[in-house]
Formats: sequence, C-alpha cells, structure tokens
Amino acid sequence: PAIVVAGLPSANNVFFITTTNIGGSDAVNVQIVDNVPAVFRVTGVSDSRCGFSAATNIVTCNVGTLRPNQTFAVSVSFD
Repeated sequence: PAIVVAGLPSANNVFFITTTNIGGSDAVNVQIVDNVPAVFRVTGVSDSRCGFSAATNIVTCNVGTLRPNQTFAVSVSFD
C-alpha cells in the first residue's frame, strides 16, 4: 500500500469506500456516511450520488437500491 504523509499533497491521494449487498433481497435506501479524520482534507468524490462537506470532512453517499451481490464503490480524493 502507498504511504500517505499529511501535509504533502499529491494527485494520488485517494481512498475508496465500497459496500456490497450480501443479502438475498434488495437493500433499499442505502446511505453511506464516512467521517474522514481531520488530518485529511477531502477535495472530491467520484460519484454524483456522493457529496462532502469541507467544513465537517464528512462524505455522504445516497446510493439508493443495491440488488443482491451488487457492489457500490466511490473514490474520495484528499490532501
């Protein structure tokens, strides 16, 4: 894995949030909320169903419905 040093911005600073519905029926109204540690500053997300607050450093994704075995993934860029 890559090493991240706080305070040294790079175009490669990214992490992924991934979730999979391992159940036998649809998962409805799926929402993901990630409180990113304050040592990182979120600068962007790769999916239009997601957003972030620069003030609170919280990433929120309103995924909607995930069918059985369906996966949702989003990349989060940070400084």
